[in-house]
Amino acid sequence: MFTQFVGTVATVYGVLAALKALLQTRRMLARRSSREVSAGFLASYAGGYAIWLAYGLGTGSVPLIVVDTVGLLCAALTLAVALSLRGSRGRGEIATGLAHAQGSRL
Repeated sequence: MFTQFVGTVATVYGVLAALKALLQTRRMLARRSSREVSAGFLASYAGGYAIWLAYGLGTGSVPLIVVDTVGLLCAALTLAVALSLRGSRGRGEIATGLAHAQGSRL
């Protein structure tokens, strides 16, 4: 009974901790910038959840499967938003640079 209680508490805590990645996603979207975020860190963060999810699936551990599925989805979304914002910023900088270059030749 105690072990089941601790497992439930650990699962709830793990899901809440995994959802915290969405706070970073919200901040990036509000600022329209991912400059302050390390894409490498986010990729390794998502990779960690993926490895633990594979382990949970292999052992049939429902708490690991639940926590790491939520964690992987949140980390992947955060990474996708970060890369998307960098891609759109990069395209904007290229277009701005081309416009300045063309203007200077006239």
